[in-house]
Amino acid sequence: MAEIEICCGDVESLMAAASGGARRIELCCGLSDGGLTPSPATIRKARQLGIEKINVLIRVRGGDFLYSDDEKEIMLEEAREAFENGATGIVVGALLPDGKIDKSFCREMAAIAAGRDMTFHRAFDMCSDWPTALEEIIGMGFTSLLTSGHASDAFSGMQTLKEIKQRAADRITVMAGSGINSVNCREILDKTGVDAIHGTARRKKGSGMLFRRGDVSMGARDADEYERSVTDAEEVRAIIRKCGD
Repeated sequence: MAEIEICCGDVESLMAAASGGARRIELCCGLSDGGLTPSPATIRKARQLGIEKINVLIRVRGGDFLYSDDEKEIMLEEAREAFENGATGIVVGALLPDGKIDKSFCREMAAIAAGRDMTFHRAFDMCSDWPTALEEIIGMGFTSLLTSGHASDAFSGMQTLKEIKQRAADRITVMAGSGINSVNCREILDKTGVDAIHGTARRKKGSGMLFRRGDVSMGARDADEYERSVTDAEEVRAIIRKCGD
């Protein structure tokens, strides 16, 4: 059986994950941008709920994983604040222009983590040479690696996930993520042998607004302002029943 990490992108999702029995979460916001650093208050709320492992995403913006010095400065401060507010681990990743791991910045993050849990996120799936990157990530002290197996989703990347797990040789927790749900989680685990799985367990939820403006958009022009995706407690339970430790 595998460790299950539920990705929570807002407070409602956090509450649903806790209700569904999640013991490990990745806490973030801005999932429409691929995930961004959540507020300190949200981290404290997760602690109040008694969730055992709270891994906080440290990411200052959407887009690529090539960060400026100013962005790195902010991310380092966000990592410190995350631990101060109750995080048990951080989730980070950065690349250089040639697609190699930004080892200098990752080592700065490792110094802040100081032996606590540290996950290298799916920036790994955008790197230019994953076998070398894997060795570097392990060497810097990361405790987990989140990856889809260099594919658009974990189901499509199962063969590479299996190879990553074999190369890792139990030196790091290999966690499959992207597109995982209660329907495919067991097959992904059985065919890859990974140690953990990561999913949002989301469903669509309509707005409670009665008055609606169809001619004004707060975000992307094609976005539905009156529908969003949130973690579903029943889906969390279903994943845990099928795959949980």
